[in-house]
Amino acid sequence: MGAPGYVELAKAQMSQFERRGFKLPITDEERKSLLDTLAIFDMTKQRKKLNNRPVYFWHGENDTTVPFEPTFNFYNAAKKDYMDAPERFEFLSDPTAGHAVSRTGMLHAADWFASYLNE
Repeated sequence: MGAPGYVELAKAQMSQFERRGFKLPITDEERKSLLDTLAIFDMTKQRKKLNNRPVYFWHGENDTTVPFEPTFNFYNAAKKDYMDAPERFEFLSDPTAGHAVSRTGMLHAADWFASYLNE
C-alpha cells in the first residue's frame, strides 16, 4: 500500500502544503537532500529490483493523500516486467474509496498475500 514514486509523492505533498499557505521548515538544501535520499528507495527509478517478486497494489481512486494516477501509471508501466507471471503483479482499485482501505480491499489483499507466504 502506498506509492512507489517516493520523490514524486514527496514533491506533490510539499507543494500541496505550500499552496495552502504553509511554509515548510526546511531549507532548499535540506529539501534536495531529502529528495535525494528518497530517490534511493523510489521504485519508479529502479523497477528491475522488483525481480518478479509478488507485488500487490490497492488504491482508492478518490485518494487525496496519495494520488491514484501516479501509482496506477507505475503499475501499467511495470506490468510488462511481469509478462511471464502476471498473477504476481496485481492492482485492485476502488472507484469510490479515498485513502482508507475498504473492507473488500483488505480481504482481497489478505487472500492475495496468503497465496505467496509459502514461497
